[in-house]
Amino acid sequence: MGVAVSTWFTTSVLAVLLGLTLFRLYSLVRAIFWISSRGADFARGLGDLPPDQRGLDNYIPIYDRTGADFFPFGVKSYRLYRASKRAASKKRTVFAVVLIVARRFWILYVYAPIIALFLGLIASSSFFYMGPMQQWLGFSLGTVLSACMIAVAAEGAYSTAVFKTWAGPHHRFRKALLADVKIIIGSALTTWTVATGYYYFIAGQFGGFKKYPANADWFDRLVYSLRFSWTSLVAQGDADPDSDAANAATLVIQITGASYVLILLGLFGGMLLEANRREFETEESLLAENTSGDSAENDVAVAEREGRRVKGMLGVAAAGYFVWRFWHGI
Repeated sequence: MGVAVSTWFTTSVLAVLLGLTLFRLYSLVRAIFWISSRGADFARGLGDLPPDQRGLDNYIPIYDRTGADFFPFGVKSYRLYRASKRAASKKRTVFAVVLIVARRFWILYVYAPIIALFLGLIASSSFFYMGPMQQWLGFSLGTVLSACMIAVAAEGAYSTAVFKTWAGPHHRFRKALLADVKIIIGSALTTWTVATGYYYFIAGQFGGFKKYPANADWFDRLVYSLRFSWTSLVAQGDADPDSDAANAATLVIQITGASYVLILLGLFGGMLLEANRREFETEESLLAENTSGDSAENDVAVAEREGRRVKGMLGVAAAGYFVWRFWHGI
């Protein structure tokens, strides 16, 4: 009877967490599509606000106008924030606090480490019954959580393309460059945490790593998981997976790491190209003011500048390629 209750409890908890994580992935994907389709409209609406009014309360009408109120909680979970403000205004204090706590928990940089910690706890816990069904539910939870981190990388790519910054309008930061660095570091550490919890669970429930000692205690398993997840994120990995589950987990983690390398290249490459574009437009305006109207000379000058621009783009692409090769050679 005790085993039956434990089986039901473990299955229920894992199924609920898997469903929540799928919702979290869905909200990230919707945010990506929103940025790509309505991000420019949002940026224009934001540009009409004075700098001292660019807080979440003033963002809400712009979010609503640009279709950011999608299921379940909208972009950056602002619907939870709005609901908490309404509850507070109606003196429903307890409900308002619950909504604020739910919103804080829903932030991926909080949600993902908590779920990763849970995966680590059930990897070898005697409290949770882990049969084949529960093992694969946990495996699916780790996979979907890793997909969330890949979606964050894709969100960063679209933010960089549309807003010329990852952390600017979308994350409500003013000092974009410093904020970009903070968000890249924060998301990378979160991804490492997710990968560590995922590896810890796979090793504890599926085994299948040639260099993962079967008789290691919990601390040694944690150290090995930290090491192998890190090397899988930044290089080819040295855990030597030896089972289907371990191979699949390693592939997901390596794809996640590759996504972040591409984001870094895209972010800084986009900044360089944007600076080049502004320089080109400045030179073109000066040329228009100083030329005598000789269209042939103007065409030659424009062609030369376009050539420099293309060479600059190729240089960025080449630099990106060499950084990519160096990254995977670490």
